[in-house]
This record gives sequence, structure tokens and C-alpha cells, in this order.
Amino acid sequence: MLAWYPSMPGERNSPEIERLIADAVERTVRPLLAEVAQLKKAAEVTKALAGIYQTFRLAFFKGQSDPLAFPNVDYLVAWALVQDIGFVRFDRQKNRVVLRKDGITVATDAYFYILVELYGKGEYESARELLRRPFVLYDLGMNRGYASLWFANLPDCRAVYGFELVESTYRFALDNFALNPRLAEKIQAFCVGLGGDNRKIDLLYEEATDGVATLLPEFYDRYWTAERKQRALRKTVEIRKASEALASLPRCTHGEMRVLKIDVEGAEYEILAELAGAGALDFDVIVAEAHLGLDRLLALVPGYRVVNEVRHSEQMANVTLVRGQ
Repeated sequence: MLAWYPSMPGERNSPEIERLIADAVERTVRPLLAEVAQLKKAAEVTKALAGIYQTFRLAFFKGQSDPLAFPNVDYLVAWALVQDIGFVRFDRQKNRVVLRKDGITVATDAYFYILVELYGKGEYESARELLRRPFVLYDLGMNRGYASLWFANLPDCRAVYGFELVESTYRFALDNFALNPRLAEKIQAFCVGLGGDNRKIDLLYEEATDGVATLLPEFYDRYWTAERKQRALRKTVEIRKASEALASLPRCTHGEMRVLKIDVEGAEYEILAELAGAGALDFDVIVAEAHLGLDRLLALVPGYRVVNEVRHSEQMANVTLVRGQ
């Protein structure tokens, strides 16, 4: 075995030592150089793919770059691809993206998450098979009109009555209805909230988003982040007694189903309790979102059975109910 001793200053290593050193360096460095080359190639591929995706995103929006400025727009694009949601145009005046799904045209701004829930994730698909004969929908928590339009687009829907408490959100819904004149003929919308009695109450809401406005401190404490609470706005609104408001609407014709869709940020318990107490919990199908516990909601509707249930957390769940046989 050849021992190696470093040369003294001014001395040269023997040719054999220098060869061994060179071989050792090459054995060590060559794999590193190969690895660096692979990393460089991977970086080039990644860069190329990123460029392709940027081109694709721009192509999805038909060359209009304005929607790309929306925060988290890739979330919207991904679900649009999965569920065949098509881009129609960008409304620069209102800063809204206009999309089309299954013949329904809807607009959204940068807060597109509820639209994705309904048209991307299919939140109400579980009700489709239950609605194979004429029905009327009562949409409590109409929001921007996405659910009203989805149900109105079903062949057997005769009429939709929508209730939305927040005026700016209500106006947004009217804009969406105007994009669908055929479906809008079925829809009658009211800018009013329903509850257990007729009263005035403080509404907590946020100007930039929808789907969070609430009358309940419990919902506000549980679901509003500290940052959102700093932006919270408050105004006094009038609430109508739910049973009286629904009784004022045209009656269903013989054989028509009554369908209740309720998503009202915690007020569902008060509304269902009032309807039950007034003997007005008279629906064939209920599609509800429970925000403060599903068991608490089910206790209010003992005459119904669960046909679909999706729990999002201990407190929040979506449920489809049918009247018990």
C-alpha cells in the first residue's frame, strides 16, 4: 500500500502521488458534476413547464390578463378545468370574471370560493336525483344567486323564491340573474332576512366578501378571523318572521314538491325552529348547511331522514334531507 505524505513547501509530489490525487478528485467530482447537470436540466424543465402553464392560464382567459391578478386564481382555474367551466369574458367595469357551466352564465369577482363550492365541487348534486318531478325552491341565504340559478336550471323547477339580507350581495345576484333571462323568469328575489320573529337586529358583515355575514355572535366568534374582525362592518337590519314571509308567497300547485335550501351562517337553527313551531316546516326536501353543529340542526327536523351528509368539521356540515315516509 502506498502511503502519502504531503510535500513540503517548495517540493513536488511524486508523479504517482499526483496521479492518485487526480484519480481521487475525478471520482469525487465527476458524480457531482453529473448531479449538477441533472439539477440544471430539471430547473430548465421546471422553467419550461411554468412558462407553458402561464401560457395556458392566459389562453384559458382568452388572452385577457386582468383575471390573473386575482389572488389564488389558480384555484379557480383548476376547478374550471375539472368541471368544464368555461370563461366567457372579463367585465373590467365591475372587475368580474364571467363564466359558463351547463348553460348557466355567472359572474364572480376575486371572492370566487362559493361559486367553486357549487359549480366546481357540486355541493347540491346530491339533491338532483330527488328532484325528478315539478318543484318550487325556497332559497334562504341566496347569496350571489349561484344556487338559485343551479336549481332553476333543473328541468322540473317551476319557481324559485330567494332571500338575501346583505344588499350588495343581493345586487350581485340580480346581475347574475340578468345574465340568464330564461332562468330569471322563474326567480323572484327579496332583499330581506328571515328569522324567528319580526325585529331589528345588528348585522355583522364584510364589504369585500360574501358568505360570512351573520346575525349571531356565536358564528362571528367561531368563524371570523382576527384580521376579518378588524374589517367588520355593522348595520341595523330588519328581519321577517320566516313562517309569515313564506306564507305570503304563491301556493304550490297540486303535486309540486316544496324544496328548502338554507345556508344562513348560523341563523338556520332559529329559522327551522320557528317554522316547526308554526307548523310550517312543510318541505319535501331540505338542503342545508349547518354551521354550529349538525346534530343540533337534525334535532329540529325530526320528521326528516338524512340521504346525504358531508361533514367539514365538528361544527360545519352539508346535509340533504327528505321528508320521512
